[in-house]
This record gives sequence, C-alpha cells and structure tokens, in this order.
Amino acid sequence: MNSFQQPNDNEPGGATWHKVYNPATGWIANKTSSWVSDRFSSTPTDCLTVDFSSVVPVGTKAVLVTVDEATADGYVFARPGGDTNYSNTPYASAEWSALICRARGSYRVMLWLSSTYTVDLAVTDTAVDLYVSYPVGYLL
Repeated sequence: MNSFQQPNDNEPGGATWHKVYNPATGWIANKTSSWVSDRFSSTPTDCLTVDFSSVVPVGTKAVLVTVDEATADGYVFARPGGDTNYSNTPYASAEWSALICRARGSYRVMLWLSSTYTVDLAVTDTAVDLYVSYPVGYLL
C-alpha cells in the first residue's frame, strides 16, 4: 500500500532516488550578469553547461539541485546537455517543457542529464545571475 503519507521513491522502469549524504556545499556552477544566454543553440556557447560527471555515480539519469536566480527576474530553462530537440528560443516559442524557474528566488529542481552527465541552462534576461548547487539527490 502506498499513500501520500508513505511516498514511493521508485520511479517507473525501476529507477530509484538516492540521497547524497554530506553533499558538497557551495555552487558547482554559476554565471553572472551580461552573459548572453537567452537561447539554446547547437553549440553550448550560448548556454551554461553544467557537468555533473565528477559528482554522480555512473548510470545517473537526473539530479536534484538548488538553482538560485539572483539579480533580476527572468525564466530559466534546462535541457539534457547537447539535446537539440528543444527550440532555439524556448521563451519565444511554445516550448515550455524546459522551464524550471519563473522569477527571482531559490528553487529545488530536478534536472535530467545527458549520457555524459551534463545539463544546459538558459535564461531570458542576461541580467540574471544564476547559481547551481551540488546535487542533494540523484536518480539511478
């Protein structure tokens, strides 16, 4: 029996969430104002690519992190690293599946990773300072 009082940490397909005990503190990655990042492109030069390969075990599908959006309000989008199936300008299109944050603040979010354990982030306002914490959980 499972209810909202007894959460099931198992995902479809047998994947399971794991807590990171004593996670590293601080930020694994950040970008500061004036960074041109308002679109995903075929090359990662216009987005912040965060590499989790050194901090997650082999086979990790997703991570649970804190994303801190500072300085200005804007939307933050995420996609598995190098994924070209998303539109080049998610804010200007109907592609909202990549949206993870909507306004200035600190958010606990799940990020799906590529096979190389990376994620691409983009923002709609170049004045946004963006910080990504070390994972506190991972999906195996």
